Amino acid sequence: MKKSIFSAAAFSVAVVGAVSVAPTTSEAVPAFARQTGAACLNCHFQAIPRLTAFGRNFKMGAYRDMGDQALLEDDHLSLPAVFNASLLFKARIANNNTAVAGVAGAPGTGGAFNSGNSTALQWPDETALLIGGRYGEHIGGLTEWNGGPLSYKLAYIMDLESGILGFVGGSTDALGTAYLFQDPSNALVRNTRGSQFRPGFFAKTSVQQGVTGLGVYGYFNDMIYVALGQFVANAGVNPANGKIVAAGAKTNGAVADFMTWARLAITTEVAGMDTVLGVYSISGKQAKNAVAFAGAVTAKETTTGIDAQFQGDVGDDLSLGLYINYQFSGKRYGLIAAQPSTVAMQDLTGFYGLGTLSFGHAGVRLGYASETDKVVPALGSSPTVKTMVLGGWYSLAQNVELDLEYNSAKTSGGVVGTVAATSNTTTLVLEYVY
Repeated sequence: MKKSIFSAAAFSVAVVGAVSVAPTTSEAVPAFARQTGAACLNCHFQAIPRLTAFGRNFKMGAYRDMGDQALLEDDHLSLPAVFNASLLFKARIANNNTAVAGVAGAPGTGGAFNSGNSTALQWPDETALLIGGRYGEHIGGLTEWNGGPLSYKLAYIMDLESGILGFVGGSTDALGTAYLFQDPSNALVRNTRGSQFRPGFFAKTSVQQGVTGLGVYGYFNDMIYVALGQFVANAGVNPANGKIVAAGAKTNGAVADFMTWARLAITTEVAGMDTVLGVYSISGKQAKNAVAFAGAVTAKETTTGIDAQFQGDVGDDLSLGLYINYQFSGKRYGLIAAQPSTVAMQDLTGFYGLGTLSFGHAGVRLGYASETDKVVPALGSSPTVKTMVLGGWYSLAQNVELDLEYNSAKTSGGVVGTVAATSNTTTLVLEYVY
């Protein structure tokens, strides 16, 4: 008999792992609650869409589980009787103060100046139609449309005695490669970390850039996750950048070469905490144009890193989450028009750690990140950006959240004469999804 870790019966005995909610993002889909008949917090830990182990299995199984909702079944047909969709809305007020201080001279060449305060009101900051769930007995997915290019993923699942084997394809926005390939770690996928801050070393690699790709992943014995896929990097369109060229071919302008995503993660329990430990790798050519890389006609990327998550209850009505990433290298190379050889343009290494503590319908977070470009410029040192994150949230209702966060980033190093900068940002977000 096939092992089914995604059965509808599981919903009847699922335990809610937390009683608080933080900012929602694009994978917080009440359509799934309607399909399964289970409350959102059965799948989510603290911050929607941060996932519990139960929610992780639901996602990796391609959102196919059914609960109380009626099911239409016939030959080669297995659909929810109701069309399930959700609407997301986000409003944001952000204040930024950037101070730059350096040696005497004109601003931008070592001078001292202060940009002053700048406040932005974005209402809405984001709106989106979310459609997802079961498309058939072995197939499911999630699609997001905000008026521009679609972000979507579709997975075909083979249920095995030892777990599942999934074949997935789609195109994402800035959620990146791990999101596309149904990754189990809340630490690696951008939207599940529950912070307004996006680590720079992630933002500048394909871990958190738009991608279009195909791949395969497996989850075996409720413990071992592996994924392998090929993709092209998007540039605001789906699919990416026009044409695909053979690896190593010289091109001009926008191109879309294949890159490879490889991933291994272990899911387990340590001291009562839901734990995910993993390693990831990206290699291949980035689909970017000459302007994006300051004269590069073609470019390639090699990125490697590790991640970890620990989350669970630590007391009555109290839960703790810890999310850690360390990127060993984020190398980007380019064929410079004026030079015949490939040269290193960046090597982004970094550490990011975030802790969240939830109590009742509220919670707080504290984080720290450090990013260094190891490509040392002439007559200078490797530039480093260090960022402190402090924030909190309050749940007005299960899918209506207020979130306040303060980020302070300081840049130092670089070519002699480059100014040092400190950027302080305070962000208040109202977000709801129905």
